[in-house]
Amino acid sequence: MEGKGNLYQYSSKNMERFFFTNLKSNIEQLLYRRYLIGQSIITDPKFQDQLKFNLKCPNFNAESYSSLIYSKKSMVSFFREFNECNDVKSYVYIDTRKRDLFNLTFNLGLNSVSLSLRNSAFNNKYNKQVNLDSHLGLKFGIEAEFVLPYNNNKWNILIQSEYQSFKENTNAESSVNYKVDYKSLDIPISVRYKMFSSSKSTFYLSSGVVFNFPFNSTIIRNGSSFDVGPTPNLIAEFGYIFNKKVSIEFSISSKRELFDNYAQNFAKYQYSSLTFGYSLF
Repeated sequence: MEGKGNLYQYSSKNMERFFFTNLKSNIEQLLYRRYLIGQSIITDPKFQDQLKFNLKCPNFNAESYSSLIYSKKSMVSFFREFNECNDVKSYVYIDTRKRDLFNLTFNLGLNSVSLSLRNSAFNNKYNKQVNLDSHLGLKFGIEAEFVLPYNNNKWNILIQSEYQSFKENTNAESSVNYKVDYKSLDIPISVRYKMFSSSKSTFYLSSGVVFNFPFNSTIIRNGSSFDVGPTPNLIAEFGYIFNKKVSIEFSISSKRELFDNYAQNFAKYQYSSLTFGYSLF
C-alpha cells in the first residue's frame, strides 16, 4: 500500500512479515515476536509502538494502536485510516503474476534393459536362469506436471505416458531358447520435489508407480508362446531443468514381472533410463 504511510508485505508458507515507511524514514520491519515459556505462548507486539511513534494522527487514540493485530487485514485498515487522516489517497498494489501451475513436456530417451527368465518347473537340465542384460531401447512420451500451490511450488504431481519396446533372442545353441518381443505403453504416476538452485537452474527428485499396458507382446520359449501381462513397478528419478524448458533425467525402475499369469514361470524386466525433455508450456 502506498500513501503518506507505505505498507509492504512478505509472505511464504510458514512466515508473514510487514514493513513500513513514512515520508521521513527508510523501510523498517514491523516487529512481532512470540515466545514459548513452559506451555504458554507470550507475545511481544513491538510493531504497535513502532506505528505509534512514527505514524500519528489526531483521530487516533491509544486503543487505535493497542488493538492492532499482526495481519494483512488489520494493517491495511490502519494504514488506510492514517493516509485518510493526512488527506492522502491510498494505492494498493497486488501481485498478479501468473502462477505456473501446469507444465507439459515432451520426453525422448534411451532405456538400458535387463531381462531374467526362468521356469522353475523344468528338470535340472533345463532349470536355469537366462539373462538378457544391457540392451538399449528407445522410449518417448508426454509428461503432464501439476504444480501444487504451496511451499513455493516445490511439490508436484506427474502423470506421464511413455512408449517403450524391447526385442531380443537368446543364443540358438542354448538348451533353452527365448524370443522376446515386448512393447508397452507405460503410465507413471509420481511425486516430484524440486530444489531451486537459481532462477534458471532446478534439480529434482521423483518417485512413483508405473502402470504398464503391454500390446502385441509375446515371449516364446523353445517354440511355446506366452502372453505378457501388466504388472505395476516402482520408479525413482533424479533430474535437472534449465530455464524451465530443457531437462535431463536419470531414472531406475524396480523389477517388473512379465509372466503374471503363469505359475512357475518368471520374467523379471528392469530398466534404467536417460531422458531428455523439452517443456512445451
